[in-house]
Amino acid sequence: MSADYTTDKSTYTLKLSYTPLAGMTGSDLVRRFPASVVGSWGPTDAATSAKELAALKLDDARSAALLEARKTYIGAIKTIKARQIAEDEHRLARLELTIAERRFTSGLSGELEVEQARINLLDAELALTKAETDERWMRRRLSAMTGQDMSEAVLEDLPDSHRAAPDLEVLVSAARQNDVDLAQARADLASAVRALESARSLLPSVQVDAETTVGDWSPRFTVSANWSISLSRSMEIEKAAIKVEQRQRALDEALNSVSDSVAKNLDYLAIEIASMEKWRKQLEESEESHRKTLESYEEGEVLLVDLERARLNLQKARNNYLAHWGAVWEMWYTLVDLSMHE
Repeated sequence: MSADYTTDKSTYTLKLSYTPLAGMTGSDLVRRFPASVVGSWGPTDAATSAKELAALKLDDARSAALLEARKTYIGAIKTIKARQIAEDEHRLARLELTIAERRFTSGLSGELEVEQARINLLDAELALTKAETDERWMRRRLSAMTGQDMSEAVLEDLPDSHRAAPDLEVLVSAARQNDVDLAQARADLASAVRALESARSLLPSVQVDAETTVGDWSPRFTVSANWSISLSRSMEIEKAAIKVEQRQRALDEALNSVSDSVAKNLDYLAIEIASMEKWRKQLEESEESHRKTLESYEEGEVLLVDLERARLNLQKARNNYLAHWGAVWEMWYTLVDLSMHE
């Protein structure tokens, strides 16, 4: 390949001649010309791209509203469950006081134990009042969101057992189709490519000659091209090419960000599911332990402090299980929002 050019301060005139190696095909010839010379082509419709991006943003807004509604519903279910737990703990506290009074009457315990049982009952009453208040205000929030009176509505419970999460690759693929930031990055790159193509609109005229001789099956190509480019246009092309590189890097970063976000949420969902199952087993054990300790306390075999320890363990297991149950469902729907946009 050989080249020569002349310049008159503001204009470069470049002439190229290129003779490919023997055996080179036409497709090889095309590949030898870099994109910076021949430009790039692609069916990019700016109006269609903008319309699709606007539709995706609208869908994203709807999905965000749906996710917020789901989280509010989950919060409402959690307050109902918490109130039910508080009611049961209040019931147990009343039962413990009754047993403590009976033990005192029978001479199995002192008045101090009865007084402690009364304090425990007061604590349970306060906890129940708070749980009822939490539920009432969450129902008001749900009413405001739905436009209906939800103060006495029966809310359908969500299952305790949880379905397995979809495969990571499936979620990432779906997320890349629905992420607004990623769509914006694609649109920005397309815009930069169009600007570069516009700057390269003055393309060379190319002439190809081929010849061969009898007995020689290796054709020889001679390619010549010539065009003139002003210095300002050359700088415009360079700036446009740099912008394309920047937008491509931004797109790559957006792709990685979407993948990382989905993978991170999937990892933490797995942790929350495992934690929920752990506390489910702990809850079953604590319920059985409290039941046996209560029987032993009534028989005079253990002290109130032993019963309190069993009750606190039961309370801890209930609260932790409920917290992880809610976290599992919130993270599940967050993952759905990131990928599926249901």
